[in-house]
Order: sequence, then C-alpha cells, then structure tokens
Amino acid sequence: MMLAGFKLMIIGMVTVFIFISVMILVIAITSKLTKNIAVKEFEKIQEEKKLKAEKLKKQKLAIQLSASEPQRLEVTIPVITAAVKAYEENKSK
Repeated sequence: MMLAGFKLMIIGMVTVFIFISVMILVIAITSKLTKNIAVKEFEKIQEEKKLKAEKLKKQKLAIQLSASEPQRLEVTIPVITAAVKAYEENKSK
C-alpha cells in the first residue's frame, strides 16, 4: 500500500515537472519569436508619448496666448481710436 502511494506521488511530480518544463520552453520560444514586434510596439508607444507631449505644450501655449489677448485689446483699442481721430482731423483740414 505504501509503495503504491509512493509510486503515485512520483508519477504526479514527474508529470507536473514535465508540464512546467514544456510551458517554460514554449514561453521562451514565443518570447524570441515576438521580440521584434515588442520592440516596434515600444518605439511606437514612445513616439505617441512625444506627440502627445508636443500637442499638450502647444495647447498650453495657445491658452497662455489667449489669456494675454485681453491685455493686447486694452492697448490696441486706444491706439486705433487715436489713429482714426488723427485721420479724421487731417481729412477735415
């Protein structure tokens, strides 16, 4: 009885060992076959990150420019008004 149990234990352990060894082998082969694909994907992800960062930078710059727009209007309106006034004064002479 004890011998049968020991035999069953050995058969089970050998089966698990073989299964795990085959699984490791398959994973290693798959890793080597898909290595180039993974590198290309990584480069593409890095490029997308750069593009997003540039786009965000441009958006921030646009927001900063639009925030300074009222200040430019405050300066521009009196200058235009003065120019129109000067033109009308010269025209009436």
